[in-house]
Amino acid sequence: MIDQLTDQLQVFLAPSVGRTRLIGLTGSVASGKSTLAETLRARLSEALQESVNVVGTDGFLFADETLRERGLLAEKGFPRSHDDAKIARFCEQLESPAHQISVPIYNHEKMAVDSTVHIELPSVIIVEGVIALSVLARVREVKRCGLYLDADREDLLRWYSERVARLGRSLELGVRVWHAVNLPNLTLHIEAQRARADIVLWKRRDHSLSLSRPQVVR
Repeated sequence: MIDQLTDQLQVFLAPSVGRTRLIGLTGSVASGKSTLAETLRARLSEALQESVNVVGTDGFLFADETLRERGLLAEKGFPRSHDDAKIARFCEQLESPAHQISVPIYNHEKMAVDSTVHIELPSVIIVEGVIALSVLARVREVKRCGLYLDADREDLLRWYSERVARLGRSLELGVRVWHAVNLPNLTLHIEAQRARADIVLWKRRDHSLSLSRPQVVR
């Protein structure tokens, strides 16, 4: 499936070699967006012989202190917990004649933005995160393609719980966070992005991918 997806994206990307192009990848928390983005980065970089970079939209989150002041800490990860000014600056840089852009980097262990990366243009940029397709929609002058990574909610909770365990955090707290924050975010905001995607991927329980959601037999 990864080979098929890579081939599809190559067709989209290849006619514009030498120009910056965007791939947006969104889906639920714990769906595996970051892993898929890195896999696609490696595959496309090799196939196209071009620079391919990943930009995580978590880098656009407000600092926890700001979220606390605004009463939004319990909604961290929701669209309005992201700094619109930072997103606008990123989009402006992409559409400017600049040869380099600066992107904030979110550290998931520290749960905060703690560094900046510089990306040379032109480049293929994979924008990955829960608001990725919303970011792409703001960039009019750059060719773009949107992906949505879908999965069963029970599997998403299982994968999120596994992530919490790997980080050495309380599983009970993780489950509470899932139901209080991540599931409402998915239901209210993230799933709406599926209709905006050019390609919808289905992730099975064994982490394999397909291009369509399986039919439920009743």
